Amino acid sequence: MIDDPAAHALATLTEEAPDIPIELITRHDWFQDTLNLELLDVNEDMVERHDADPIHVARRDGFVARIRADEPIPPLIALGPTLHLVDGYARCRALRSLGVWTAAVLRQRT
Repeated sequence: MIDDPAAHALATLTEEAPDIPIELITRHDWFQDTLNLELLDVNEDMVERHDADPIHVARRDGFVARIRADEPIPPLIALGPTLHLVDGYARCRALRSLGVWTAAVLRQRT
């Protein structure tokens, strides 16, 4: 569980996704939720590209190992009312590959 979802989302997205305008990140309050992965707006083209890239496959497989070892993984981050996945593609792909369909997600109150 993340103590300060807004601070975590801001820090993560400004480092990992600097192309997202700060106004979109700070427009609404953040909270942590448990969601079915099917509710997320996932860029499937990006998933396909990542599954073909050895670096991204290694990241996914690292999360698969952590999940299998029952180690915690950071929550996914979804932006806006559409729940657009903006951080956590390797974690999402790891969860899907293991048949896990719910995950911790930081999301905005809209």
